[in-house]
Amino acid sequence: MSDPHRYLRALTGPPAPAEAPAWPAEQPARRGWVLALAAAATVLVVSLGGAAALRAAFEAPAPTLQPGWTLRGPEAPAAVDLRLAVQRDGVLQRAGLGETYAVGDRVFLQVAASQPSQVTVWVEHQDARESLGAQQALRQPADLRSDGGLVAYDLGESGIFGFCASTVDNERCEPPSCSCWQLEVR
Repeated sequence: MSDPHRYLRALTGPPAPAEAPAWPAEQPARRGWVLALAAAATVLVVSLGGAAALRAAFEAPAPTLQPGWTLRGPEAPAAVDLRLAVQRDGVLQRAGLGETYAVGDRVFLQVAASQPSQVTVWVEHQDARESLGAQQALRQPADLRSDGGLVAYDLGESGIFGFCASTVDNERCEPPSCSCWQLEVR
């Protein structure tokens, strides 16, 4: 192949576009020295004036938790999310507020928590409390399981059933560290 132009003319492909594509807008030049100067000024201000403010903040007494306030941050108890699904005649549906259920329906549970936590789950019916299990809960909801496998609760009689999950104390249920559902069974 002595003539490369003949080879290039023989190549075929899509036709060239009629107009040139639009170029992106020009970006302003980056000025790294401006960021470095701002960071140095911040360090200087914090080290000179910030030390006194920090000392005063840590010496002040901590406010006491008032009714209606919610504790947040790393020392706050994890918020719990309890989800119920009820199986009736072989069909599984999420539990809904105000729904009534039949004797013989089966309840499946999922738990999640705002931070990794040990969650205890129980059911209350006619002044009796039955533990359904405990497991490590993460942000993603997970089925309640025991050593024997998936946990399900059979609604064996009529009445009001209270299903609860808590990270703190299973003697009382106080949101956000506890979540409860009440199911009416007829």
